[in-house]
Amino acid sequence: LPDVDLSLKEMVSGDQIEALASGQIDAGLLRPPVARAELSRIRVVAEPLIAALPVAHPLAGAKTVSIKDFDDQPFIMYSPYESRYFHDLLVTQFSAANILPRYEQHLSQIHSVLSMVRAGLGSAIVPEAAARLGFSGVILKPLVSKAPAAVELFLVWQRDADNPLTPTLVEIANGLASADAQSD
Repeated sequence: LPDVDLSLKEMVSGDQIEALASGQIDAGLLRPPVARAELSRIRVVAEPLIAALPVAHPLAGAKTVSIKDFDDQPFIMYSPYESRYFHDLLVTQFSAANILPRYEQHLSQIHSVLSMVRAGLGSAIVPEAAARLGFSGVILKPLVSKAPAAVELFLVWQRDADNPLTPTLVEIANGLASADAQSD
C-alpha cells in the first residue's frame, strides 16, 4: 500500500482494546481475549511456544527443552497485568506439569524478556515468532509439553469502522490467516 502512511503505536493488548473503543486507533494486533461486541476480529496466526535460554545454560546444547526443565529454575515471567494472556497461559502450563519456576522478573514485552534472558537472569518461554528478532546471546529451543499451547494473534477493528483502509487490512489478515492454516 504505497500511498498509505501508517502510524504505529506500541501497546499491550488491554491498552489496544481501550484505544479501539475510544477511536484512538483504527486497528490493532493483539492477544486474546477479545470479547467486546463492538469489535470484529480475525486470527492472523497461531504459533507454538519455544524455550529461550541464556547461552551458558546447561540445556543450551539440548535438542529440545521440556516444560519440566523449568521447575525451581530462575525464570523471566510475563506480568499478570500488562501481559495477562502470556502470564495465564504459562501458569496453566506449569500447573498442568506440576512445576513452579522461580520468577525473577515480571515483564510485559517479549523484547524485555529476551534481554533479561540474554543477561543471564533466567530462562523464558516465548512465542516462536521471537526467533525472528535475532537476539544474540539467547538460545531458542523447541518446547516439549504434555499439553502444548499455541499462542494466537488477532487483527481487531471497530465493527462499524469508517476508515476506508480497514477492508484492505482485513483482506491482508485473511491472507495471512489462510497461509497460517495451510502451514499447520
